[in-house]
Amino acid sequence: MINLIPPAGHKAIRTEYFMRVGATYCLLFAAVAILLIVALVPTYVLVRAQMSGAIAHEGAQEENADITQIENDVARTEAIIAELKNIPATPRMSTIIHEIEKSAPEGISFRNFMVGHVKDVLGPIQVEGLADRRENLVAFKQALEAHALFESASVPIADLARDRDVSFSMTIVLSPQIP
Repeated sequence: MINLIPPAGHKAIRTEYFMRVGATYCLLFAAVAILLIVALVPTYVLVRAQMSGAIAHEGAQEENADITQIENDVARTEAIIAELKNIPATPRMSTIIHEIEKSAPEGISFRNFMVGHVKDVLGPIQVEGLADRRENLVAFKQALEAHALFESASVPIADLARDRDVSFSMTIVLSPQIP
């Protein structure tokens, strides 16, 4: 039958045949591609969910590590605060010396300050100096005993024996209720 078709018609039929075959293959390829895409969508959704879950899990682990670090820091800070609360509230030595010097009347000069310590608590303070008169030394002792920072001030009687240029050694005890 092909022989009965003229050569120009034969060429047209051949072109039409190849066009139909090509279109069929293209439609078949498109159908397979669509089926693959439809079949892979659930897989894509599952993989995406697992990846976001893994990322969220890693983020949660990092957050847990951060929270643990913060908890450790808070625990250390609380331990330091507890230790600081156990330290007795004593004034600085410079404040104590300043108050002693401020309580001294005219005519009292100091040579030496010695401080005793008993288990991180200030003990008695030994003050050595020179008073130009015995009355100034007595007034100094009374001013220290009247001060809220000090409990008592004691001067040996031998230091009060001289009337002028009295060299003294005084023991001052801090008040247990320091303001």
